[in-house]
Amino acid sequence: MNNLAILLAFVDEKLVGLQACFIVDKGQTFVRQAMRFAPDLQGRGLSRKLSQAMDAYVRKNFPSVRRLRFSNYVYREYSSATKMVLELDKLGYRVEHLPLDPHMPCSVKNSELVSCSKKYFSEVILSRAFSHKLFPLNVLIVDWCPFEALCSNIDYILQDDDLLLTERCDEYEMPRSFSFGRLSPKAKVKEWIVSVYTDDPRLFEAHVIQQYYDACKIIKEEFTFVSFHDKGLRNLGKKTLEEKLNLQHDEFYMNESLFLYERDFGIVDSGNVCEGKQL
Repeated sequence: MNNLAILLAFVDEKLVGLQACFIVDKGQTFVRQAMRFAPDLQGRGLSRKLSQAMDAYVRKNFPSVRRLRFSNYVYREYSSATKMVLELDKLGYRVEHLPLDPHMPCSVKNSELVSCSKKYFSEVILSRAFSHKLFPLNVLIVDWCPFEALCSNIDYILQDDDLLLTERCDEYEMPRSFSFGRLSPKAKVKEWIVSVYTDDPRLFEAHVIQQYYDACKIIKEEFTFVSFHDKGLRNLGKKTLEEKLNLQHDEFYMNESLFLYERDFGIVDSGNVCEGKQL
């Protein structure tokens, strides 16, 4: 991908860390992600050096960038240059026992929801009339990563097996909900990561259930179901996942939020840099 870069960190010719970045939003936004360092080297300030190297790389190779964004599941105080601009609720549940029949039971089936095509996603969901009403700050979170809801981002956002759902609408009716599901394999577990956008509790529950059953059909083995959504829907999300789908909360996902941070890329941030996770 010509908008993606990964910088590697070495100590005495040994690979010890990495950080990735990609350029989106018509070349205006630099998204920093995946800071990783070997556990015995954490806390030595190497993450700051790697971030500074990444900033320098972006400034040299992508001079149109005006904004830096990154997400975290832990709230942190940075300098005044870096601000938390969005908080979503986060729930993570283990799917250890797949339903014998991966098709949704009639008792919970919701005929309102349909999958939407790339064309519908581009022309309707990402249209200005719809996206500014549905997406907070006009930002779409996909697998932890923020994108401005722009048609120009569509080829960076979409992957082949993504599941996009909205409710069935007449030709000139605007949908009131949207969810984005993606299989995100990790080293020790497969995750199905869902972002649900709606303020309608009934539609929210329908999206969570439909995404769960479709994920079971796609993955066909144990996985973790992770949902990002409005903070006000947390209790309903827990009730749906625990009582209707009989899932157990995964203690690894003890943090309850996803935080989106942002700063003007023309400003050098002297605040804290989040130390990397273990490799």
